[in-house]
Amino acid sequence: MSKKISLIFFLLVVSFLFVGCNKLKTYDLEHIKFEDKTVYYNGEAHNLEITGELPEGVTVSYENNNHVAVGEYEVIANFTGQSGYNKIPSKSAQLKILASLEAELPDLANLNQSEIETNLSKLGFNNLTFNEVFNVKRFKGTFIKYEDYQIGQTLLKTTPLTINIATRKLPDITKIYTEEIKDYFLNAGVTEANIIGVPQNEGDPEYGLGYLAPQEVGMEYTTGQIRYLYNASKVKLRDLTGKSLPEIKDYINKNNLLAKYHYLLDNSKEYDSFDSYVGYNVGDIVELGTEVSIFIYQNDDIYHENQLFISKYVDISLGNNGLELYNPTNNPINLADYYLA
Repeated sequence: MSKKISLIFFLLVVSFLFVGCNKLKTYDLEHIKFEDKTVYYNGEAHNLEITGELPEGVTVSYENNNHVAVGEYEVIANFTGQSGYNKIPSKSAQLKILASLEAELPDLANLNQSEIETNLSKLGFNNLTFNEVFNVKRFKGTFIKYEDYQIGQTLLKTTPLTINIATRKLPDITKIYTEEIKDYFLNAGVTEANIIGVPQNEGDPEYGLGYLAPQEVGMEYTTGQIRYLYNASKVKLRDLTGKSLPEIKDYINKNNLLAKYHYLLDNSKEYDSFDSYVGYNVGDIVELGTEVSIFIYQNDDIYHENQLFISKYVDISLGNNGLELYNPTNNPINLADYYLA
């Protein structure tokens, strides 16, 4: 009897020692976070990661991680520890990839208005305005260009878009500067031989005066000559504020004027930019061949005027900005030799 009691006691002690010596420890991962994340589609892979420093001996691996396409994904973080520790529970979190707020403007060449609307709507652009522009190089009613943006440019989908589509209707040239009418029709695809300016002695010299009958604004053009009226004897002096010296000279030459340039020192103004006419006002009408004097701003804080310098920041439109480089030399400069850093 005493032997049985001793044996039972021995087994209980051994069992106690066995269990006590092999009790598993638990890792403290309270500080480890694995949280949901929402991102917008951008063509790149997105994933989730834990935050916090893992205890020594613990590693993590992920299931269903790394996604590119729009959608919702449950990502699992699996933890592995050392022997002698309890199994570490996995953590899960949601990865949401939403449709992008932006999209790239596609090339819509040869598409008509309905097809343009369909293509842009699929991309998320719905604030659309269509503008008919005279053009004989494109099929009637088809895409010419975006008015304010470039093909391939990335924009917010809420951005209003004005889209130029081709028309054969003759434009209102009373809204086109006289010296730009010929270039307007050339760019629209009319041959130079078919662009005929008919000189007049009266009327606003700044803009075209209309068409020679029977042509008129809105008439459907097919082929043949376009004959427009313009004041060939006078020029209305235009406000050239913001124009640089090369632009001013171009205006003077195109309008058959002569010019003398006088310089005003003002470092707060753009170098070689227009200040005012001397003896004339903006809007004055003068005869062709008149010599006008012009004040041009000059700076004395520009040194070593033998190389390019940045003269102006150009804020054209959303996502379409630039820097104006000024060449103060008399020789062309190859921009391939320069870079912005």
